[in-house]
Amino acid sequence: MEKQELISNIEKILNDLRKSVTNNDLNAIVYYDVKDEWLDKLNFIHNLECNLFDIEPHTINNSYEKMLLFKRHGGNTLKIDCDVSLRSCVIYALAFDFVTLNSRTLKLQPNYNEYNQKYCFASDNCINFYGDTMNSFKQIVDTYLYFCNKENNKNMLNNSYNIQKFTNLNHTLGNFIPIPFKPPLYFNTTRNKCVGDYWDLTIYKIYNYYKYENDTYLEELVGKNIEAIQILKENYLSYFGKGITGWKTFIEKNYLEPFVDITSSDYIPKEFWENHFSSKIKPQIYEHCESFFELVPTMIEQRGKKIAEKIIDVLKANKTNDEIISKYFNGVE
Repeated sequence: MEKQELISNIEKILNDLRKSVTNNDLNAIVYYDVKDEWLDKLNFIHNLECNLFDIEPHTINNSYEKMLLFKRHGGNTLKIDCDVSLRSCVIYALAFDFVTLNSRTLKLQPNYNEYNQKYCFASDNCINFYGDTMNSFKQIVDTYLYFCNKENNKNMLNNSYNIQKFTNLNHTLGNFIPIPFKPPLYFNTTRNKCVGDYWDLTIYKIYNYYKYENDTYLEELVGKNIEAIQILKENYLSYFGKGITGWKTFIEKNYLEPFVDITSSDYIPKEFWENHFSSKIKPQIYEHCESFFELVPTMIEQRGKKIAEKIIDVLKANKTNDEIISKYFNGVE
């Protein structure tokens, strides 16, 4: 994609976000499903599937159908990824001040091109920032359905409202976060291997690192690669400070207050289910899933509102798109 075309696309996203300021509509930002960026593509592939199996085609009209199509075809067939989409990266630039420091430039991720548009904030001299989905749909829903099937009990499906809410919010800004990336620090993949896509465990390890200033907790988060841990400490966590003060800044800069107890002096992280911090990573019983679906959608929603409020403040403070592009993007490639 040419630079001018990329800038034009950024301006379109900014204009769409500005509608929320004009209409005083925070919800349009909070509840925007990034999969809708590619709704035409999802509908097209859906119709191909229907024709293939002689099923009557219909327009996708709910979050679950969109999610299933995205999970089947998003990465391999359609080459799309919500948390590193251009729209998501525009939001990272506006709301997370650290991603554009050190002359980081918004660009296509290495090994991707205009047909496979996954973006990041990159610099030759420091770590890059990629987007990540904090709490994945597949891990928790697969486990939940496993327990329902194991017990052969349809009455377990009494949590449908919360599950639907989680599905609706899964690819919204409240469930996305910019994370560091610089080989050998593969934060996303190594974190997933160590603590899964459960961000209560992620922030619990980071909380303990800040509180006790002990690298053991970072080993539990990203593995025992010494160089990776040093990069994580020196090029990412150090930006927020040290000790509990640094931890609180980390929480505030990443809008993670809904995931911690802000009434406690240390901002103690909240568990997605009882004893999660001291037991196994994955849910072990049906009630663990039930607790997750009761708590997490509201956390995502509350966090999304905090991020949206910041975006609206930035848009109000910068009256033109040119101001924003020059101030928040350090150029684009």
